[in-house]
Amino acid sequence: MTLSRKPVTHLVKMGPFTRRRSRPELEVRVDGVLWDEVETFFQSTPSDLHYVTFIDENDILTITFGTGQRGSVVPAGAEVKGVYRIGLGSEGNVGSDTLTVALSAIPQITKITNPFNAEGGRPGDDRRGEDFRPGIDHRAGAGGHAPRL
Repeated sequence: MTLSRKPVTHLVKMGPFTRRRSRPELEVRVDGVLWDEVETFFQSTPSDLHYVTFIDENDILTITFGTGQRGSVVPAGAEVKGVYRIGLGSEGNVGSDTLTVALSAIPQITKITNPFNAEGGRPGDDRRGEDFRPGIDHRAGAGGHAPRL
């Protein structure tokens, strides 16, 4: 499914160093059960409720579920719902020269900052829940393949 709003907010990922230093603010539930995002299906077992995300050059986020060998397959007819966040809301409204920490080190860059105020974030307009697009049969297995959000 193509989410109706973009880009999905990414926040710094806490914990050990991984390939991606941020994580999307996204929850995916299949028939009400929360599934977990992983970077790859490499260590996923057939029963793991895992999904991976990919963001294309147009900032469209795609969710892919397992194959049954690496990560669980979404059951046929299952309801899949995603809740995600756009922007930082009012928390993202910060003054100039307040964004000073880089997410990753680049040897040639010694200092970063935001020269202007970050504005436009509104409270209460941050999270959005979506089912599959209306008017299309998005049940798992419809059309002969697992759904992609």
